[in-house]
Amino acid sequence: MNDQDNKSMRIYEAIAHEAALDASDRGMELTLAENEEARRIVGNMREMVLAKQRAERAVARVQRVRPSILAMARDAMEAMLSAVFVARPDALIAHRDLTAMTDDDLRTALEDALTLLERLS
Repeated sequence: MNDQDNKSMRIYEAIAHEAALDASDRGMELTLAENEEARRIVGNMREMVLAKQRAERAVARVQRVRPSILAMARDAMEAMLSAVFVARPDALIAHRDLTAMTDDDLRTALEDALTLLERLS
């Protein structure tokens, strides 16, 4: 979430807090319809925040994976990771069953493995 989103969320929270205090001071209860609408609004906001966070993570993942890996087909990535395992049998990653990994996860795993090998060299 960026600074503008954080500011907007803080403003919304402050308004909601003041409205709740005002309603409490007047002894007002929300109707069933108002409660449902509030739940719907909160649910929509939560989904928007989660979608934005997923998009930001996807962009961050692409930015940290070298272009040569991004250009690779899945079979080339699997072959390169297999070569890493042959060269370094002590290498560990969370999933040795590469067929269960998404292409993006495979790209990230390959980037991590190659970066580690470069550091060890």
